[in-house]
Amino acid sequence: LMIVGEEKVQGMIAFKHIRNQYYTHVNIVEAAPWNIGKNGQYIGVGAHLFAIACKHSWDAGNEGYVQFTAKTNLIEHYKTTLHANLIDQKNMYIDSYGAIELIHKYFKEGDWYDSNWKKTYCKNKKLCIIDSRDFENKTKENLFLIFKENNK
Repeated sequence: LMIVGEEKVQGMIAFKHIRNQYYTHVNIVEAAPWNIGKNGQYIGVGAHLFAIACKHSWDAGNEGYVQFTAKTNLIEHYKTTLHANLIDQKNMYIDSYGAIELIHKYFKEGDWYDSNWKKTYCKNKKLCIIDSRDFENKTKENLFLIFKENNK
């Protein structure tokens, strides 16, 4: 996730479509260290990343369903901000209704993504996504190293 016209990465997400079960699985999602918490430079980066996953889930025929493993201390936050539901103690999902809420909040109609799947524009904030397939099996520590390298 980047601000249009800037090279600084604001957040990253890696996900894959589980086509035979009709959902999209988020492997990892991380806001850049300077965007974490209420005092972050940009608020809502994480939710915007989940909105991107929901939109791609919808486009892949998964009706917006997104599944992820929550960090325990963020479960209530995810219920409120992402409209997510618990599957068990740590696994959560966003259903079609929650996906629509996120998509409408973070995207304006017609600006969902370009044909090369490289940029997505956010309503008001003008944030964009870079292709996250390169980051699929990275750990949080690896992603923070990537943030550091890309933002020198």
